[in-house]
Amino acid sequence: MEELLRRAAASVEQGPAKLILGRFRPALQGRALTRVEKGLMLLLGGGLGLAIWLQALPAPVSAHAAYYQSLAASARLESGTPVALAESALRAIGADWRPAALFASVQPAFWHRGPAAHPNDRAARVEQGLARLAEHGPILSVLAFPAATAVETETAGGVDVLAARVAGQLELADGAVVRFTAHLVQDGSTKQWGLVELAIPEFLP
Repeated sequence: MEELLRRAAASVEQGPAKLILGRFRPALQGRALTRVEKGLMLLLGGGLGLAIWLQALPAPVSAHAAYYQSLAASARLESGTPVALAESALRAIGADWRPAALFASVQPAFWHRGPAAHPNDRAARVEQGLARLAEHGPILSVLAFPAATAVETETAGGVDVLAARVAGQLELADGAVVRFTAHLVQDGSTKQWGLVELAIPEFLP
């Protein structure tokens, strides 16, 4: 206790603490960068920025997928009713399971329906699914049920259109029977039905 009192008395005698004012200048270490080194750093920074920008861009549509897109709605199909269109499209597609036959039987909206997918990926998945179907041989028969399909209104691209879903089964050459579901919409001007989605479980989409 006496020692604490002694130190307190000594600090009072010394007066108030002195503040040290001024600027602290850190000592520089090393040498200045040369023009070549500065230019190299700028080049590396610009290259990194360009790489990030290119990575963020969507992949371009391949010529393969662009060709498939150009085939949309080019097949001649019976399109007076949803069931007739679905059966006609499936017979055309299942004749030899060529991808071009499917892409010629669907409407342009096919490429934007369902889960978001890049055209290249969508085309590849269709090719793979049709290749597996081709292993079972061509379609022998198409049976849609029920024959009377309910028609409803849906909004596509900001426009109200008539839409219908047709479900049924396909009999293939090797005896296999697979189910299918088709989503169709009606063109407002021509009143013709078009295929915009086709699902065959375990094969498509």
